[in-house]
Amino acid sequence: MAGLAVEDVRARVQNAWNDVVSVLNKKISLAAVSAKGIDGEHMRKSAQYVAGVLREVGIDARVEQSTNPDGTPGAFEVVGSRIVNPSAPTVLLYAHHDVQPVPDPSEWNTNPFEGKEIDGRLYGRGSADDGGGIAIHYGALRALSDDLRVNIKVFIEGEEEMGSPSFIPFIESHKDEFESDVIIVADSGNWSAEIPSLTTSLRGNTDVDVKVKVLGHQVHSGQFGGPILDAYTLASMLVASLYNEAGDLAVPGIKAEEPVGGLQRDLDEA
Repeated sequence: MAGLAVEDVRARVQNAWNDVVSVLNKKISLAAVSAKGIDGEHMRKSAQYVAGVLREVGIDARVEQSTNPDGTPGAFEVVGSRIVNPSAPTVLLYAHHDVQPVPDPSEWNTNPFEGKEIDGRLYGRGSADDGGGIAIHYGALRALSDDLRVNIKVFIEGEEEMGSPSFIPFIESHKDEFESDVIIVADSGNWSAEIPSLTTSLRGNTDVDVKVKVLGHQVHSGQFGGPILDAYTLASMLVASLYNEAGDLAVPGIKAEEPVGGLQRDLDEA
């Protein structure tokens, strides 16, 4: 971004601010609750809207429906790119357009699917998680515009709140769409409203099926079978062995580090 000062970027963001908020408000109103069916028409409309706003800021975006491992229809994903220089680094921007359901709207003091600004904060289901991430990408691309000096790839997922059952098959069939030098995941938090943060690593999920076999049949109370622990006890011991007495992970090879930067102060509950 040689020649583009930070002050210029701030001015562009400020000038586009109302449009960015409008994009977010529209996204909230689409009520893209993946729990109501990741392959539903409401999810298709949400993906199409996101692809449309990305095209407004120079991304060649499209909607593709993924396929679950069992062959059934999966989520509506948004993918796209903008190549400014084949030799330049490539940044992959991630967010997700599905949102959590609203079990009891009466618990809200606002309409969950209508953006409402209160004391400088915007409320609405998905306004932060993760419509905010989509708005960030939109606003950043709009602010940089023709001064962009890196290639951009975009992946906006449609089933993050549902555990992403068709995510891996989609990646495997679209490897070129994900090939990049760095990934920016706009689905994390800040230290506080005043202190922004950049997430440099995330924990992942690993599923392991463990089968514990002991005696071939149940044993009544008494002397016989007492020395042989039952499968439930052994399984509990296996899980307990993953942690030490302080509750920290005790798995070899996994290290914990202090965050770089950080709050440097505690936040009270309020």
